[in-house]
Amino acid sequence: MTAIRKTGSGKASCWKKSSWKKSSWKKKCMVVAIAATMTAPCFGQSDERIITIGSSITELVYALGGGEQVVAVDVTSQQPLQVKELPTIGYHRALATEGLLSLKPDWIIGSGDMGPPVVLEQLKKSQIPVEVLPVDSTINNLYQRIDTLADLLDREEEGQRLTQDIQEQIAEANKLFKGRKPRVLFLLAMGNSPMVAGNNTSADSLITLAGGENVAAKSFSRYSTLSAEAMLAMQPDLVLITGNNARTYDSEAVFKMLPALIATPAGKSDRIISIDGSLLVAGLGPRIGEAALKLAQDFYPQSSKQPNS
Repeated sequence: MTAIRKTGSGKASCWKKSSWKKSSWKKKCMVVAIAATMTAPCFGQSDERIITIGSSITELVYALGGGEQVVAVDVTSQQPLQVKELPTIGYHRALATEGLLSLKPDWIIGSGDMGPPVVLEQLKKSQIPVEVLPVDSTINNLYQRIDTLADLLDREEEGQRLTQDIQEQIAEANKLFKGRKPRVLFLLAMGNSPMVAGNNTSADSLITLAGGENVAAKSFSRYSTLSAEAMLAMQPDLVLITGNNARTYDSEAVFKMLPALIATPAGKSDRIISIDGSLLVAGLGPRIGEAALKLAQDFYPQSSKQPNS
């Protein structure tokens, strides 16, 4: 039987010699892993058919050069654009066993919040290896996922380059941090009642990486509704907004949804920035360094205009 493996849990679906020495959990499961290789393909083979589940997981596999192996994705996976040509297997929290198996994958890679549990149990009884990567909103978690995926795909050099690129972009953003941190409010537009991003969110991490202060972080955890009075009290200098689709939002649309914003510093100076929501689904992804640098330029416009900054 091929087991579902959660990174760090001590279970393995398959064993690859080139990565055996790199992760302690692989050392713990030699017997299980060797047995699995008799019935399942080993990770890292270029002809494997892979299903990726979770936006950031899909983007990372492509960023590491494994996109040609991907045969299907979930509906949250919108980037890179090549994925739009692939079959979709539904929402990552509402998977169907039959739909997954009908695509004849050699391997399924997904984020820790995919489900439901009954489907994962059914997959566990099949001969399809499943790799579950824990996801949180921190930059360190992103680096860990890059390392794990690069190891599994046998693309260690690509993983090192990707991590280095992200770190260099964040370092460039840090050079722009001069003066008072801008007070930033992040809004997730859901119909006519936007929600605000508090702490323990990818949005909070992005704001921090770009040198801003998330004004909702001290009052809210995760995403929450926000009253007009609370919004006025926060006095944001700048508003970031995204939706659950590819729509962009201009100031007029935002003020129509939230008239109270007009009376804040962000409203008075018209500092409303619409960003791509796919950047922040299922943890941070490979574009986060580029996004942090772009936002840092928006947060600190005077610094970004200085040639030697």
